[in-house]
Amino acid sequence: DTRNHMDHVRILLVQYAEGLDRHTAASDIDVAWAICALDLQGTYHKVLAQALKRLFQSEPPLALTQLIKIFDVLSFLEVSGDDHVVKPPSAWCSRSRWAQHQEAERRVTSPLFAEVASYLGGPTSSMVVGQMNVGSGLPPLRMKRGCVLGPYQVDFADLSSSVVIDIELAGWPVTRCIAHQTL
Repeated sequence: DTRNHMDHVRILLVQYAEGLDRHTAASDIDVAWAICALDLQGTYHKVLAQALKRLFQSEPPLALTQLIKIFDVLSFLEVSGDDHVVKPPSAWCSRSRWAQHQEAERRVTSPLFAEVASYLGGPTSSMVVGQMNVGSGLPPLRMKRGCVLGPYQVDFADLSSSVVIDIELAGWPVTRCIAHQTL
């Protein structure tokens, strides 16, 4: 758990800001993502701004993982009200949105997604999941697949009750922790 190692994280961020290692687009993306994932944008505002300014001077990368991380960073900053840090070029915004959409589509076609959908009540786009609330006195959940909530597409959601089921596996390219924080 990174929260138990925050002293080390702070040291690494200070060293990165001081330029002890060469800054690359990939390292700037990783640093920006880590700052947002650990909710450190208030403390390390300058480091985040410098990394994003350097990054946005180049063309967007082709790697989906890097683009998904940038999508998370931009979405996190927008939702948290810190989107004034650096104005991203439109090419970065559209390319990162495309990457996030590609990842969402890949999840939808995974065997695990189909298995969870089957368990929740069937393969249709709107599923009634009454067995989840049996005996609770609550109305049945009406899960919809692929709902868009804020900037993110989640796997399953019941909009009337604000219940979200989002599948995450260790083998997927980027953890969904920023998406889950901002939802």
